[in-house]
Amino acid sequence: MQWSAGYVLQGLLPTHIEAAFFGLLDVLNRLLEATSDVMVGEENSDDPALEALKLDIVKALIAVEDCVPMTESAIVIHIIMHVPDAICRWNSVHNFWAFFTER
Repeated sequence: MQWSAGYVLQGLLPTHIEAAFFGLLDVLNRLLEATSDVMVGEENSDDPALEALKLDIVKALIAVEDCVPMTESAIVIHIIMHVPDAICRWNSVHNFWAFFTER
């Protein structure tokens, strides 16, 4: 999905669904690359890049909710909003269990 989704799925979905899907794919790829050297608990510990990513995640999830029926979208997908906090704490998704949505 990370490398080939844009090529394989381009033009197959209705425009509004395609925009929502690729928006979500974009933030997921950005989560994979995100890092943070901010120390949690210190004064001014907010990482501006991660705060912007959090906002983009919310926008992407709203777009997906608008075009995908809730019966087809697991409610647990909202946990993606919490991954930037884990990145802030452990610096990268490669440093902690990042498969929150697995059951």
